[in-house]
Amino acid sequence: MNSILQSLEEVEPSPILYTKIDLGVAAARYHRAKMRIITCIGGALLSVGALIPTVSYAAHEFYASGFDDYLSFALSYRSDLLSSWSTFGLLLFDSLPALGILGVLVCVVACVWSLSRIPASARIVFSA
Repeated sequence: MNSILQSLEEVEPSPILYTKIDLGVAAARYHRAKMRIITCIGGALLSVGALIPTVSYAAHEFYASGFDDYLSFALSYRSDLLSSWSTFGLLLFDSLPALGILGVLVCVVACVWSLSRIPASARIVFSA
């Protein structure tokens, strides 16, 4: 078996084959970039669409939790606050609508991440 392989000569591929391979790679890169743009735009639209009810939920939770009352107390009566700052800090943290804030943060990060990936793919698509 080794003698058969050793007796074969190395054959240099034709330049046409190199050109076809390069064109295939460029076409695959173009297609992948185009699909990435479409999915990133879709992801950005979905995250913006989810942002509207999420902000509404976070605002509702913010007012229902009484966080704004505690915060206005902290800004109005600083001298009373200094005597029991640790208790008030825990109370303020406990009334924070964490789930609403987390939802808004996730939607914003998803939207920014999706939009930040579009320019790199657009360069590939529009340079082809």
